Amino acid sequence: MHLRILLTAGFFSELAHLSENEILTEIELRRKESYSKMFGYEYNPKPISDDYSLATQDSKKFIDIDLEADVGMGNKLATELEAYDTTLNLPVKINTQPLGFIPKIQIEESNHPIFLEQENGINMERVVSFAQLLLSH
Repeated sequence: MHLRILLTAGFFSELAHLSENEILTEIELRRKESYSKMFGYEYNPKPISDDYSLATQDSKKFIDIDLEADVGMGNKLATELEAYDTTLNLPVKINTQPLGFIPKIQIEESNHPIFLEQENGINMERVVSFAQLLLSH
């Protein structure tokens, strides 16, 4: 990761007096506290592994992204969803929305279970299995 470049660009200015390792430790501690508060129990998120994810942890600075740009095809899902065998790098299409609205992410057509469920919907049994999976953590 390029923490030094982010610091030079003004990210994490309140932590600039710390060493890079101390900054990363503080960011991870803040993430753990935030997630634990959100979920209501102690939660340890996966460590940050890329510059974009790191930059998004700064609550005072933002990355200016043209949300209405045509990003269309050629995108990949950058996370593993526990309810499925594998979702990392699954091809997705991003449908941008007007500024202020969350983009719609569609899995590109495939035989992957997440595409089939997104395309056809899920039944109550599947909803219950998601709930059980989430509540078991």
